[in-house]
Amino acid sequence: MNKFIWSLVLILYFLICYDQFNLEHEVNASSYNSFSEVTLESGKLLCNYTDSEYDKYYEEVLDRKFFGWNTLVVNKEVKANFIEKTVLEVTNDKDSAVDYKYQITSSSENRTILDCSGTLGYEVKGEIKKFKNDLNAKINIGYKEENTNYKKTTEELKISCDPKTKLLITIKGTGVVTNGVCAYYFCFGRTILGGYEYFTITHEFQSIEKVAYEEN
Repeated sequence: MNKFIWSLVLILYFLICYDQFNLEHEVNASSYNSFSEVTLESGKLLCNYTDSEYDKYYEEVLDRKFFGWNTLVVNKEVKANFIEKTVLEVTNDKDSAVDYKYQITSSSENRTILDCSGTLGYEVKGEIKKFKNDLNAKINIGYKEENTNYKKTTEELKISCDPKTKLLITIKGTGVVTNGVCAYYFCFGRTILGGYEYFTITHEFQSIEKVAYEEN
């Protein structure tokens, strides 16, 4: 019996020490490096949280509990517009038009991208990625996981680039963002502390733009 009690004390001591480590853990959100621009109607992306904002939000999830999640939703289903990247850029410096054949791709099926910071991590099974310890069930939002298997439609077009014109094709889209902070507890010890983000792309398309070419 005494051996069991001492074992329990050691476990609780370890969890408390680990808890302190979590409090000092450097926040380093991974951001959406492949997107050249993301604009939200309000709030901000997880990667743009400041240290003072993290400190403020963490105060809402630091109350100890025996087991489970404490969560705070900072931004919920905020509308977003994004420019992912430029896929084609050509300049016609000739005096006649130049024709190009190009495959235009679009997607209208919801696709969710996950992001996190601190000591929050993922569980990955095949093409499915989700947050550890069933975080989504606690937050109670409709999209649960990241899935790279989504449908696209492709159409081949003939595009004419006019004289003295630059042709740009960029991937753009719309979506919704939900993010916040969370803490996970086990035997009153904090084992996870960090930020979470769900970026759900609702529509993605390729934009064709022609701009005047200025010679040097």
